[in-house]
Amino acid sequence: MFVTGSLPLLGFSLILVLLWALMKAADHGQSNLYDWKIGGALIVSIALIPYINQTAAGLAAILIPVALGVLMFGRRYYPIHFMGIDRPLHYVREKRWPLIFWRPTVVYLVIGTIFACGALPWYFLLKPVNGLLRYEGPLIYLATDIAMFQFILTVPLGLYVFFKAENFSRQIAGAMLTVTGTLLLFLSHDETIINIFYRSRYLVMMFFYPALVWTIRSLHLAWPTRYTVAAAAVGILFAGHLYALDAQSDYSLFMSPDVETALEIKISCWIFCLYEKLRKSY
Repeated sequence: MFVTGSLPLLGFSLILVLLWALMKAADHGQSNLYDWKIGGALIVSIALIPYINQTAAGLAAILIPVALGVLMFGRRYYPIHFMGIDRPLHYVREKRWPLIFWRPTVVYLVIGTIFACGALPWYFLLKPVNGLLRYEGPLIYLATDIAMFQFILTVPLGLYVFFKAENFSRQIAGAMLTVTGTLLLFLSHDETIINIFYRSRYLVMMFFYPALVWTIRSLHLAWPTRYTVAAAAVGILFAGHLYALDAQSDYSLFMSPDVETALEIKISCWIFCLYEKLRKSY
């Protein structure tokens, strides 16, 4: 798991960079409408995700529209700049994302998507209706394991942050927490679909702890209570790590020479079938 989990983690990191760049591009407007440092980060993130990890690509396809929705309709403050001063000196509350700010964000997204489209032939082969990675059982079903605990832990916190946050950046964190916390409730017998649900269990924690820190600070609790909550959060994190490590190590108990041989045959057949489909498509 430490090895196979590296690619999703790289993809998740690019999702975080992408969300940061989206927020910066949306809020940069008046001082510098087109900032290609921020735009470059957004373009490169979108372009690389599909080539690095299929799961991250699926999650990005869900999370980017959600983030854009929050940017369009979330709470925001419009920066007021004065001549010769780089930093804004004042902010005015705005109810909507000013239309002029949409243009650079749309340009960055379109350019990144064009580069990402090079991976489409691969994804067409792996789409659920092809049956290449489809196993017996229901296509989508409700998980009955630790996912329910994660749901209870993350979704209420995400909703609290979303409705209490004073600006769109924190609202995006709350929205991401709510969406990923809901996705992790489900599983599938299609390998293409299950990874979006299952890997949400990992991605959700990248939003959970920043949201928890902000919530603790915003409640203005007494310092003993703050440290108690923080200690409990660290304890939950460590307990989750031990649980995941123990659950993953159980798979090694099933490994035998026969299983290794079967896996080698299955992987070889899968690669051959994929090669044949690619050859015929071209």
